Amino acid sequence: MTTGRLVTFNFDFDGRVLRQSAQRQGLIAPPLKGLCAMKLSAAWLELSFWPNLAEVLRALGIERASAEREHRAAGDALVTVRVIERLRELSRQGGAA
Repeated sequence: MTTGRLVTFNFDFDGRVLRQSAQRQGLIAPPLKGLCAMKLSAAWLELSFWPNLAEVLRALGIERASAEREHRAAGDALVTVRVIERLRELSRQGGAA
């Protein structure tokens, strides 16, 4: 992970976890650049708070597939991709959720 952008639901939290994990292994984490789906969703949905992933999924009409288990890294990553895709689709349409 030396180039590119990290896309996570909560970039501040996930970036901190990655830096701490690298530090525990005696590594120096590179500066992280990323996209925060939580903040992007809050802005798009015009929310005055940081929503959790379940709230965003509900607001965007996204249902979890059985393989996308809640509060599991892989499941949350898969639905975060779907959140980003849905927001991109909505922005292209110029419409609200």
